[in-house]
Amino acid sequence: MFKFSRRGFLAAGTVAAAGGFIPNVYPVRAATPLKLGLVLPYSSVYATLGEEITRGLEVALAEEGDAVAGRSVELIRQDTEVNPKTAIQGANRLVKQEGVDFLVGPVSSAVAAAIRNVAHNGRTHLIVANAGHDGLSRDLCSPFIYRTSFSNWQVSAPMGDWMYKQGIRRVMLAASNYAGGTLMLKHFSERFKAAGGEIAGEVLPDLKEIQYAPFLEQIRSSGAEAVFCFFAGNAAVEFVKQYSQFGLQGQIPLYGCGFLTTSDVRPAQGEASEGVRTTLHYAETLENQQNVAFRQAFEDRYGSTPSLYAVQGYDSGRAIVEALKVTDGNTDDKNALSRALDGVVLDSPRGRMSFSPNHDPVQDVYVLEVKNGQNVVIDTAAKGLATPTDGCSL
Repeated sequence: MFKFSRRGFLAAGTVAAAGGFIPNVYPVRAATPLKLGLVLPYSSVYATLGEEITRGLEVALAEEGDAVAGRSVELIRQDTEVNPKTAIQGANRLVKQEGVDFLVGPVSSAVAAAIRNVAHNGRTHLIVANAGHDGLSRDLCSPFIYRTSFSNWQVSAPMGDWMYKQGIRRVMLAASNYAGGTLMLKHFSERFKAAGGEIAGEVLPDLKEIQYAPFLEQIRSSGAEAVFCFFAGNAAVEFVKQYSQFGLQGQIPLYGCGFLTTSDVRPAQGEASEGVRTTLHYAETLENQQNVAFRQAFEDRYGSTPSLYAVQGYDSGRAIVEALKVTDGNTDDKNALSRALDGVVLDSPRGRMSFSPNHDPVQDVYVLEVKNGQNVVIDTAAKGLATPTDGCSL
């Protein structure tokens, strides 16, 4: 079992044999714990996401008896507070003072960009467990940064192709007005227009805005056949509910990135989310063996159902485990560790996942529809999709 120490980290327990002796097959490094520095939010707005990623990681380690390649594990938590300056200080502490073997996280793209140089210059492998910042697979790519989540492009561009194939020709765009939201719209519209579609216009409410009536009126009068949007968290709850209350869902179907209707927001959206279609790299209803087993293990351990973020934490842990099996637990040879990560192929709860040449996940992107309160896969928008390598020269 993992335990909290007074220093704030989780220590993995040892594996003992009853009535017998297990020889140490990793004699050199077995006494040296594997240190994983978790650069995640444990307070502020995204605290629940940080906790979900951590729990998913713990499930992956528990499958190995809480030891990796003969090394016990220390999980050292560093609260980013979703603040780039705080995250830089914390990541530096983990690398320079704690001497962690890996960094895992963060949630925020702004934080990811901020700590990129800490990992790169410190030659410490960063496993990005959520942040979708496109630059991490383009001009900010690094031999020491691998992503197990998604890029913003990966979960938005495929919907442009898919909607056009469904016969939709004129689309209105909507998103919270910040970098992540406008980038999602850009990626979608580029693909939709390239296929032959037309953008009717866009509405960009302030990130803190939760009264969408003026924007919904613009959508109603736009002449669009459908809406593509990006909202998450409370904004997703309010936008979907108000969209339905305005009667638009029956007139102008609502599409978006999958974060619009993830399991953390659907209960609050209620029936308003029924019929909404999105693109994402995971759905809780996927019926592959790995998803069924993971969800059961998570529920047995924590008494709750895992989210997308838990899956990303789990796959971060599995990637580390599989790479260290190749290096026999050696984390000192950074080039060998990168080569081992390059070769990782996971049968994940999301389906097959590997790493592209720019260290992004190669994965299927699904089309989901909310039916009876659950996201159900109705199609695959892209098989084995890799993010473009523009600007990355690894």
